[in-house]
Amino acid sequence: MLPEPYVLEHLPLEACLYYIASNANGRLSLNVDALPLILPTPYSYRGDKLELPVPEQDRIRHSIDGSVVALETGGIDPNTLEGYSVQAIGVAKLISRSKIKDLSERVTRNCFDCVEIYPTIIRGTLIHSGR
Repeated sequence: MLPEPYVLEHLPLEACLYYIASNANGRLSLNVDALPLILPTPYSYRGDKLELPVPEQDRIRHSIDGSVVALETGGIDPNTLEGYSVQAIGVAKLISRSKIKDLSERVTRNCFDCVEIYPTIIRGTLIHSGR
């Protein structure tokens, strides 16, 4: 439940980039077999690209490469019910782990493949009390 009254406020790009860079876990949104799929995932943000693991399931690996995907990170404080949500949207490029030497070990630990996403849209929303 959101605070009453509550306000949704646009986050400036600088704040969105701060939240993306300061977090390491998010939710990946993609289409698999014409249906939306949202997966929790660790990620790394370096410079202007996101790096994240791809589960070793053929239908996900085939669906993600070359597709528009979104990574969302955010949270809501359980006491104040205030928080934020930031989305980074771009085309995912499947990259074999063996070809990437500088990816974070945290990202590559439990996967065979990873994706790079160069976000073309980054947007965010702040949720807070209107009082």
